[in-house]
Amino acid sequence: MPGRVFTEILALAAEQNGFARTREARDLGIDPRRLNDYARRGLAEHVGRGLYRIELVPHGDFDEFARAAQWPDGRGTLSGETALDLHELCDASPAHIDITVPRGYRTHRQVPVRYRLHRRDLAGDEVTRLRDVPIVTPARAIADAIELELRPTLIDQAIDTAARQALITAEQEADLRAARSRGTS
Repeated sequence: MPGRVFTEILALAAEQNGFARTREARDLGIDPRRLNDYARRGLAEHVGRGLYRIELVPHGDFDEFARAAQWPDGRGTLSGETALDLHELCDASPAHIDITVPRGYRTHRQVPVRYRLHRRDLAGDEVTRLRDVPIVTPARAIADAIELELRPTLIDQAIDTAARQALITAEQEADLRAARSRGTS
């Protein structure tokens, strides 16, 4: 029978696709070294600086994205082409996982090759959650795609899909189409 501390860590990780940060353990009043102890005993995997994956939480097809959002000290938001794909707005096939971090975010760690970082201070209404992972809204994802100069046919497809599924307002649709025509957002 697991103890109180492990049960609290497990509950935290279950809400975050299996991931827990040392900072979050500290916030719960738990000595963050406990996560390292769990890793040594095979109950967790140390996957990055201050980031652990609790093994009792089942692995899923979204783990890669949850880990990407957690990588920059838990301050990442899935964005750009990745968000277009995850929102199923167009036939994008991203080669990278796009992650937006706050402009002031700095790291001395090597950014994993699979990740593409973007710096932007996102407004609260530009972020939503998908499977408990922060991701930009469809409107912000399309605006990102315009900035990244994604193929115009994919951008048009994304705008059409988002409008048809009522994921963007008529005003957002008009603004995005105008930005697409100008080639900027």
